[in-house]
Amino acid sequence: MIRRTLTTHSTPAKKAKQQHILSGRLCSQAALKGGIFVEAKIRKLENNLVTIGTGIVILSLWTLFKTILYVIVYWSKVNSILSTLTPLTAAFVLGLVFAAILIEFVLHSFIGLSARSEGEGKKIHPIYLIITGIILVLYSALILIEFLLLFKVEYFSLTSVVSIVIDATSLAFLIDMIFSSVRLRKLRKQNAEKEESTV
Repeated sequence: MIRRTLTTHSTPAKKAKQQHILSGRLCSQAALKGGIFVEAKIRKLENNLVTIGTGIVILSLWTLFKTILYVIVYWSKVNSILSTLTPLTAAFVLGLVFAAILIEFVLHSFIGLSARSEGEGKKIHPIYLIITGIILVLYSALILIEFLLLFKVEYFSLTSVVSIVIDATSLAFLIDMIFSSVRLRKLRKQNAEKEESTV
């Protein structure tokens, strides 16, 4: 009788202990799965940044080529405008235009290479994201102007359509890059805090 009483009293305690162990194992498995999911998400974002960064560098080369091509194609108009200026002023204007082209190329290359470096796991200052935000505003205005000019017969051409498509692609790349970078930084921070808490 005494043995039965002890057995009945010990059974709930054993069950509670077993449930505690089981819940602990389930929590550990959930944490492990969650950690694997976060790592997979981080790798996906890193690969995305490397791909986007490469695309932006290639598009920066296209922008440089496109601008030079515009100058060559519309050189007669450019020359007619420059002919109204003094030689010194004309040289200054040309220098300013080519300086702007070079700066745009350097900024796009800097953004693309920074995105690639961040995707490769290097610690990059977020200044490139700020520059990207400014360029996004300028790109949006440029695409809008190009789109409106398409409705004018004298500006409509296949080159203009291709230019709009490529500029819109650049815009999409930059937006995707910003979201990927911000998300990656957030996940890396959460992962680092989690690892510190488990130590």
